[in-house]
Amino acid sequence: VYGNAGCGVRSDSGANGLFRANYVHEGRGRAGIAFEGSAVGRCEDNRVVGNAGCGIEITTAAKPHVVGNSVSGSPDGYGIHIHSGGEGVLEGNEIFENALAGVCTETTGNPRMIKNKVHDGLGCGVSCMSGGLGLLEQNEIWGNAGPGVDITTGACPSLRRNIIRNGKDSGVFIHDSGEGSLEENDVF
Repeated sequence: VYGNAGCGVRSDSGANGLFRANYVHEGRGRAGIAFEGSAVGRCEDNRVVGNAGCGIEITTAAKPHVVGNSVSGSPDGYGIHIHSGGEGVLEGNEIFENALAGVCTETTGNPRMIKNKVHDGLGCGVSCMSGGLGLLEQNEIWGNAGPGVDITTGACPSLRRNIIRNGKDSGVFIHDSGEGSLEENDVF
């Protein structure tokens, strides 16, 4: 699936699809794969590479299970963008070399991130901003140009048992009315 002007794959209006082992690349739209409008489903073992907007977008009450994907090289955006009430579970993904954050949660985006690898981004590893929420648990975040985790402008995530290491900026940066809880993380 490549070169589309819109999303490469789009799941909307309560849809429940399975997207497995696809190569979604070089899309020119807002996302390689998008879940919106209360869509659920499973996005598994895909390679999502070089999409203009973001690799995977989860928005407007969508709750997919995103597991085992490789999400990289978004030249203008985030690897995974959860916003506007999007939720879901991100588990065991490798997210790397994206222009902005590897993962961004904002405007009541509230994912559960478990055992992901977020690394070598041109921005921060995980950005929680503008009221973004989420639980980040047992992730490994390293080698990003910005903070490993950036918490700002009313965001309030929970970070538990993550390894945040070898970044080129702060491990965790909480500023501009950011909030949150950090428990049993290893930051070095």
